[in-house]
Amino acid sequence: MEKTTQPSPEQLKPGFLKLNILPWAKISKITNISTNKIVYPSELYTPCFLELEPGNYSIIASNPELNKTDNVDFVINPGKITIINHKIYLLNDYSVNDLTEVQ
Repeated sequence: MEKTTQPSPEQLKPGFLKLNILPWAKISKITNISTNKIVYPSELYTPCFLELEPGNYSIIASNPELNKTDNVDFVINPGKITIINHKIYLLNDYSVNDLTEVQ
């Protein structure tokens, strides 16, 4: 008989996302990559602070004034804050992304 391991209460705690996109962005959806579930189907605008279940996520961010859309992938860990500082404008034909995790 196989023994299944239940996640601890600590592993089930939500994590948090602090999302800063410069100059600003409309977030059209946030998707949990593991489950392919859209967790925020309505539009959000940056900056924003969200509570999410632990997991791997993808965001679609756009700035209509710049005619630019970016995908940003990130990880949410239980009880932690993930901070994303992302520049959606172009610098020498590439976008800049900085991901920091704070405990």
